[in-house]
Amino acid sequence: MTDRPSGRAPMPDLERLLRETNDLLKAQDIPLCRTLSGMTFQDTYNPTVLGHADGRRYVIKVCLRYPEALEQSARVANTLAVRTGLPIPQHICWQQGQGGLPLLVMEWIDGMQLANAFSEFSRTQATVLARDWGRCLAIFHRSQLSESDGLDGFGAAQAHSEHVAQLIGSAHERTRQLSANGWSASEMNAIEAFLTEREAHVAFPSLPGLRKADQDLHDALASSGPPRIVALLDWERVWMGDSLWEVVWVHGRFHLIGAPELWPSFREGYESINGLLPKSPHVGFYAMCRALIAAGHNSHARGLIQLLLRTGNPL
Repeated sequence: MTDRPSGRAPMPDLERLLRETNDLLKAQDIPLCRTLSGMTFQDTYNPTVLGHADGRRYVIKVCLRYPEALEQSARVANTLAVRTGLPIPQHICWQQGQGGLPLLVMEWIDGMQLANAFSEFSRTQATVLARDWGRCLAIFHRSQLSESDGLDGFGAAQAHSEHVAQLIGSAHERTRQLSANGWSASEMNAIEAFLTEREAHVAFPSLPGLRKADQDLHDALASSGPPRIVALLDWERVWMGDSLWEVVWVHGRFHLIGAPELWPSFREGYESINGLLPKSPHVGFYAMCRALIAAGHNSHARGLIQLLLRTGNPL
């Protein structure tokens, strides 16, 4: 095994990975890889390398997370790219294991992860990029997919119900853990009351639409000339649920990276495609859940929680 940072799934033996990748490419009559090399960024769950063939490069992902959904995710990604024009890398070929590694071979696209782009681009560039990200996310949310396209088959109501139940449990547990970080009993009680007040109102989606398992600053690539999204990544699971969760997640992420000024541009891009965002109890509930996830390790989380307690709806 090749070493990977602590907390990440280990990299398989590279000789084996090259051999199995080329067996897969050969079966599809696709140019074989000569060598493999590391990438500047890595998926937490799925070891990823760059494959070098004559005249082209591939991204090769060992899909240790959701290997059973590999074919579904590839179908979803390729279908969305064709139907919507979203910048999704072509998912070229894959194998779900069957005695070998669960592999996905994708088109390589040169770009910078949003996590780095928003910190390295100029303020003007970052604003344009945030607007384009909002536009892309809105197009995804309003897209129409079916099970035959690779959409997860459980119903939207069931998926939302399970997600909310999980959020409620984890949010209250994380609130109880705040005392270890110096939060007072009165502050924790205020958060508990905030959550409880909204729990009864979030039983159904506020913005029904598509969702995916990962939607964060590491799941898209950007270009600076001109500033735009050039690749949307990580399609392991896509289902019908409440698209508003992902929008609120982005709002929280801008606060947590210390760039809340990017939110209005993102919102402008999103609403230009998918209409005005709803002013529902879901917003405050989702935002508080997001802030609590980060409360133990992000210095901006406390400010976001206090903003929520003051305003109720941060959007």
